[in-house]
Amino acid sequence: VCVLGSVGIDLLSVVASFPLEDQKVRCVRSEIQGGGNAGNVAVAIKRLGPNVQVKLVSKVGKDAYGLEVQKEFEREQIDLTTLLCDPNDSTPFTYVIVNQQNGSRTCIHHPLASQLSEQNFEDSWLTSSSNNNVDLLFIDSRHHEAALAAANVARQRNIPILLDLEKIRPGMEDMLCACTLLNTSAGFPSSYTEKEKLLDGILEILRLHQQIQWCVSTLGKRGCVLVRKGQTESETREEFNEKNLDDLEQQSKLLSTSSDVPVPAKGYYKGNEVIFCTSSQVECVTDTTGCGDAFVGALIFSITQNWPLEQALSYATTVAGLKTLQVGARAALPSSQHPKLLQVINYFNKHNTQ
Repeated sequence: VCVLGSVGIDLLSVVASFPLEDQKVRCVRSEIQGGGNAGNVAVAIKRLGPNVQVKLVSKVGKDAYGLEVQKEFEREQIDLTTLLCDPNDSTPFTYVIVNQQNGSRTCIHHPLASQLSEQNFEDSWLTSSSNNNVDLLFIDSRHHEAALAAANVARQRNIPILLDLEKIRPGMEDMLCACTLLNTSAGFPSSYTEKEKLLDGILEILRLHQQIQWCVSTLGKRGCVLVRKGQTESETREEFNEKNLDDLEQQSKLLSTSSDVPVPAKGYYKGNEVIFCTSSQVECVTDTTGCGDAFVGALIFSITQNWPLEQALSYATTVAGLKTLQVGARAALPSSQHPKLLQVINYFNKHNTQ
């Protein structure tokens, strides 16, 4: 797997309650951890699949933070041969304020001065150690010129391309035209398409970009919803209206309560398959930093295992839930041997959803 995007350092401060403007507060605890969407996704994949080769394409400065970033990736056994260390730039870092009352996080980001460009692209980004094509290219919408160059070559080689979009960004339109799989935040489909309803926004994205096979939107503590275009099981399939998405959510919750794992519910909307998966239940949310990255990393791992989408969504929401148990984006990222993840595997093996 090639993971292309942002890496950096997170400076985390846990506070008893979110501070008011011009107020001085003391933190309950503080930590320094690796961060950045692509970096978090790469670590999530590697912890779940130690045998999965993960190649990271990004850029850091030749400074103390950059050195710490590299050391952490080396401990995770992530391939850094395509990581650029620029002596003329500084490694990105993010101040993260974690509210102990509800686990929310507020981020203040210091970016790179300059991103990777099209001229930085190398064919080695898309080849494995055995000189075969990588199985998947992930791009997090940063370094958009370099990402687009890699995506164009990946399309020529029929390499699946998963794009992660949280909000409107430079170069976004070109990347939407290049990707074949899409993960978005809850608000992106509506803000991009100006469609009021979430499902209508997702369908409009799929209509505008015919090469995208499916789009999944993460919905925070509600879970996630995936739309796969033109999937029909029979001529007599039952369709639902947009307003009935809540019913699909309730169905997933009911199935999950009786199974102790997140169990997706499936329906059809305007001829397209819709899968809703409720969130994984955890005892206490400590910090939501990096939950989306944990979800994406687990989703990519599931794709490498050729699991059906229902199982992939259940697994990914479980990993995202486990991440919330500790402060920071990576501290609680689990291995595939975590009991909750083994429970998901056993459930789907038993129910044979393929």
